[in-house]
Amino acid sequence: MLPPKPQPFPRKPQPEPKRLPRRQYVTICLGFCRHQGIVLGADTRETVSGLKRQVPKLVMRPLGHRTGMPCAIFAGAGDGHLIDHLIGKLWNAMEHRTVSVQTMIDAAEDELIRAYGNLTKTHHPGLIPEQQIIIGAWCKQDQFELVEITNSVLTRDVRSISIGCGEYLAKYIEDRFWQPKIDLGDLVPVVTYIVDQARKHVDGCGGRTHVAVIKPDGEMRQLPKDETKRRTERIAEIDHIARSMAKMAMDERINEEVVRHEIMQDVERIIEIRKSIKP
Repeated sequence: MLPPKPQPFPRKPQPEPKRLPRRQYVTICLGFCRHQGIVLGADTRETVSGLKRQVPKLVMRPLGHRTGMPCAIFAGAGDGHLIDHLIGKLWNAMEHRTVSVQTMIDAAEDELIRAYGNLTKTHHPGLIPEQQIIIGAWCKQDQFELVEITNSVLTRDVRSISIGCGEYLAKYIEDRFWQPKIDLGDLVPVVTYIVDQARKHVDGCGGRTHVAVIKPDGEMRQLPKDETKRRTERIAEIDHIARSMAKMAMDERINEEVVRHEIMQDVERIIEIRKSIKP
C-alpha cells in the first residue's frame, strides 16, 4: 500500500497591490475650427473610483498668456492620470518649436511617439490606459490648427471633433446646426448648447459648461462663468420655445389663425432672448 501523498501547506492569501484611485474623464469635449478661429468646449465632471467631482477640462497654455504668444488649448477624455501626463509633455515640446504652427504640431507628434515608446516598456501589452486629446494650437497671425489624438495616433487639420461618452449626441446636434459658412460667433452658442445637452442627457457628463476660443490674432480666452451660464440658460429657453412651435405646427387640430398668432408671439420672445444673449 502506497503512503498517502503529503498535503501542501495552505498558502497565506496575499494582499492585492495598492493601486492609485482610477481617474476617468467620462466626459464630453468638442472642438471646431473655422477661418475665424477655434472654439473648444467641455463639461467639468471627473470620476474617481466611482465618485464624481468637478474639475476643469480645458487646459490653456502657457500660463500668463498674452495675445500674440504661441498658445494651445487641450481637452481630454479617458484616463485622467495619463491625460495630465501627456498634456504636460506635449506642451513642453510645442513651446520650444514655435517657428510655425506646423512645427508645433510636429513637436507634439514626436513627443507623443516618444511617450508611448516609454509606456510600452512599463505596461503589459494591451494594458496601456486609453485616452483622447483635442488640441487647438496658435503660433502666428492666421496660423492655427485643430488636431485630435487617439492613444498614439495624431490626426491633423481637423474641422470638427467630439470625444467622450457624449460623442454621439454631440454629433447628432452638430449635424442639425452645421452650415458651410458658419463662423466663430455662431459656433460659441452651438458649442455651449451641445455641452449643455450632453450634461443633461448623457450619463457620465455633468458639472458646468466651459467654452474657450482662440482668435486669428492669437487672443486666447475662456468665456467667463457668468457669461457661459447666461448663454446656457437663454439657449435652453430658445430650444424649449422652438420645440413648442414645432409641436403646434404639426397639430392638425388647431386652427391656422391660432397657430399663426401663437407662433408670432414665440418669434417675438426668441428675438428678445437673442438681445439678452449679446454682451
